[in-house]
Order: sequence, then structure tokens, then C-alpha cells
Amino acid sequence: MNHITMNKKEREQLVVFEKMKNNTITQTEASSQLGISTRWIRKKFKRYLENEAAGIIHKNRDRPSNKRWNENEKAVLIDLLQSDWHDFGPSFAAQKLKELKNINVSKETVRQTMIKGNLWQPKREKIKHRKRRERRAMIGGMTQFDGSKHKWFEERGEWSLFILMMLPVRSFGLSLPQANPLLALWLQPKIT
Repeated sequence: MNHITMNKKEREQLVVFEKMKNNTITQTEASSQLGISTRWIRKKFKRYLENEAAGIIHKNRDRPSNKRWNENEKAVLIDLLQSDWHDFGPSFAAQKLKELKNINVSKETVRQTMIKGNLWQPKREKIKHRKRRERRAMIGGMTQFDGSKHKWFEERGEWSLFILMMLPVRSFGLSLPQANPLLALWLQPKIT
């Protein structure tokens, strides 16, 4: 007995083609259910009638890709990495392959080949440290003060002290759009 491995999409197609075979739905209804064109329904249904469930499975299943890397070029890379290029990383090795050997391949393909050949240790991806600050338990816990002593009124007045108090408005739960978080306080000390 032959076992056929099918994915979810192919199983759905099998159910729809069974309905088409029993004449319970039309090709147009089948195409709308599966989300493919009626032309593709006709072609796949013909394959289904000839080969049953095996006709639904994609023809390239269990076959090597047409875009795979040439085995000879891969062997050249491994030989170079084991001898002359033993300290090269994937990016530099890909650049040198293109420069010296006229072999155009991505650095990721070189990296995967190096990992399979035990010539490179994959590094774990760094997790970015992101943590929100917890709210203060007490109101005003983040209040900041700043002050400056200056002749603010030029020649018209005495020396003055300007104190700025900044409050984190969000921690108070104010929802007014024009709430001003800056409060200023003017003090005019008596200078003798």
C-alpha cells in the first residue's frame, strides 16, 4: 500500500475534487472555494482523474531545487576554507570567491555550507534589552527641580532665583490635552 504525504492545501483540493467527481459542484464553484482559476482547476482535475490523490501533489516534491548551488563550486569553497582560507568568515569568503574564482554566491549560502562542514559556529542572535520603567509607588516620585540665580530683570530689579519643577504628568492620570508639566516659581531673596 502506497502512502502519500499531503499538506493541508492538497487535502482541501482532494475534498473539492471528490465533490467535482460526484458532480455535486461545478468547476466555477470549486475555483472559488480553492481560490485558484478555473483553468488551473481543469488541469489539476484532469491529473486527479488520471492518478487519483497522487495527481494533486506538487510535481517538484522530493526533488532537488533547480536553483541549488553547484556541487563542484561547493567543493572548491570547502577545499579553500580548509587550507588557505581557514580564518575567513562567511562574508569575506563570499567576496573572495567572487573576486578570485568568479563564483557568485550569497554570504548566507557560504555560511550554511561552512556550518554543515563544521567550519563555522553559528552565533546566537542577540536579544535586545527592552524594559519599561515601573511606575513609582508614590505620586511625585519622579519630580525634578532645577534653579538658577541670575539678574533676570536686568537693571530693573534685584537678583532673582528661578526654580523650575517638572512633574511627570502621565503618572497623575491627567487627561487634559493642554496640561502643562512645567511649573515655575520666582523667589526674590533679599541680598544684603
